[in-house]
Amino acid sequence: MAPEHLQHLDLLSPARRGVLLTLAASFFAALFLIPYGAAVKLADRGSVVAAMLLSAAIFNTALALVRERQRILSGWDRLSLVSAALLAVGTVLGNSGVALALPDIGPGMTSTVLKAQVIITPALSLWFLKERPGGRLWAGGVLALLGFALPQAVAGEWAGSVGYLSAFIAAWGFAGMQVLTRRVVQRIRIAPVNALRLWVAVALLLALPTELGGGGLTLSREAWALAAAAGFLGPGLSRLCLMSAVRYISASRTALLAMVGPLMAFGFGYLFHRTVPTGLQAVGAVLILGGVLWPTLAAATGRAAAPPPPQPG
Repeated sequence: MAPEHLQHLDLLSPARRGVLLTLAASFFAALFLIPYGAAVKLADRGSVVAAMLLSAAIFNTALALVRERQRILSGWDRLSLVSAALLAVGTVLGNSGVALALPDIGPGMTSTVLKAQVIITPALSLWFLKERPGGRLWAGGVLALLGFALPQAVAGEWAGSVGYLSAFIAAWGFAGMQVLTRRVVQRIRIAPVNALRLWVAVALLLALPTELGGGGLTLSREAWALAAAAGFLGPGLSRLCLMSAVRYISASRTALLAMVGPLMAFGFGYLFHRTVPTGLQAVGAVLILGGVLWPTLAAATGRAAAPPPPQPG
């Protein structure tokens, strides 16, 4: 055991491990935007999303084969199969909602509405997991959400009711995935379930109308490469990190910590495109950071980790 004066440096404590995994997920999600943004300029969004999820499914299947070896085809109980199916529905709701919202309200407002997850996730956690988010977590979520909404409101970018509804449905889909994962994560094998989730999601997407679904996956070689990179970073690495994070911390905390992802995206935007955030966006960034850091630092000085959620019988 580490000396008492060094125990606070133990970065592998459960709570800190969950925080680090969530930050890693946010990092990969921010990096994902670079190839995804380039891919949707070369092909329709439905085809890009389907190709992205297909690539992620192949990656996650390979990862599951490496990790599980002979066990990959065994140990599939009802809970794992149902969880994969429900997670696939959340994946389709989320990605289809985003695909519908982007042309109507643009990427900025789509991203803002999606951040409603920071409020939806604690509400779902309270209802389904009986996990009571603390007052600081609620306040931090509202403050961080304000940081996203304020620049859009001042810029007068509130238009497109269909786009708002689509993005809001997407937010519910993504939030539901995190809460469900938190509920079952102690009883499933993450890599195989995530791989099956993606294969089912691809099948569902290809069955949707062309404007939402895969459209036959008619992409150029360059668009395929970009979609594959996006799938590796987003539905692949980022989602795996998020699914692993809820082993250690609540889904509500992961939703709040993930708010730093778009701030990372500003950094990547500057590195790759030399784009600089406006003054108003900088103010929003400060609010977001405040909303994230306030409950996070308070938790670091309080309880070490959230207790595991109640398990299904």
